Amino acid sequence: MFSYFFVTDPLTPPGRDAPLAEEVKKLDIPGTLVIGPYVICLLLGLQWGGIRYGWSDVRIIVLLVVFAILALGFGILQYRLGERAMVPPNIAKKRSTMAAMWFAACCSGTLAITEYYTSIYWQGVRGDTPTVAGLLSLGLIVGLSLGCIVSGFGINIVGYYTPFMITTSILAPIASGLLTTIDLDESKTKVVAILAMLGFGVGLGLGVPFQAMAAILSPQEVSLGIAMVGFAGGLASALFISASATLFQNRLEDEISKVVPGIDSTALSHAGLSDIRGLVGQQNLKDVLTGYNRATVETLYMPLALSLLTVVGSATMEWVSVKKKRD
Repeated sequence: MFSYFFVTDPLTPPGRDAPLAEEVKKLDIPGTLVIGPYVICLLLGLQWGGIRYGWSDVRIIVLLVVFAILALGFGILQYRLGERAMVPPNIAKKRSTMAAMWFAACCSGTLAITEYYTSIYWQGVRGDTPTVAGLLSLGLIVGLSLGCIVSGFGINIVGYYTPFMITTSILAPIASGLLTTIDLDESKTKVVAILAMLGFGVGLGLGVPFQAMAAILSPQEVSLGIAMVGFAGGLASALFISASATLFQNRLEDEISKVVPGIDSTALSHAGLSDIRGLVGQQNLKDVLTGYNRATVETLYMPLALSLLTVVGSATMEWVSVKKKRD
């Protein structure tokens, strides 16, 4: 609140504020009206496909077709609106902007899926309470925070942010790969250490795309560039969580059917994490938990793939000195 009322924007000369009507004309209202429905259609299609309805169901087909049409329409709108667009083409087409958005999307997706399904591992497979599961997940948060701090200081010292993106592309896949090896009797200390390593690896590069926008774009374009990177990360988190839910549900039902053929895998997959042990008999519990663990691990291959794909962003990002930008 203090900043809003008392901190002035150096790019806007005093007394030169445009009238409200002129400011409204600058808004990309058509783009705003299109982007909401197309994101919703995609999320619903990914969430329902293969779980509530088959992929060949007309509802899923319609959702995906509508998404494709609206996405195409959104792209055409942005191209025609030019600098007035929500995603200005002159900014979006820059190599570093695309690299930053790609990198942010992969990092955000990696974190979102890992955090979600390690919680399922703690509660569903290991039988921990939500409170304990939250405490055990702190390793990821602590590592992430430490990585962001090290990255911030490191960039100020080195002057270049790209090396930290490259480091993320090395450390994150290693940690994500180690997570796919966990089993029923895995040491909790080992899992927490792997999560901390993953958090640290991702944290080193998570804030870099935003710093890259400040270093590469002109002062007038920086806010738009940062908003685009943030949007890419947020959208990726939502999309990949929906996609991973479909994968997990399908793998869980398949794995449970393999280990305990007679059990109602659908009812089990829809049960709460704390209810699993009450739905299966003691004689089936070990097999069911084994199936649950396999489904969780197979879902964790998604963040492994996303962490590997960060190399596309780190390899294509321009090397620009933040020290020269300040000077």
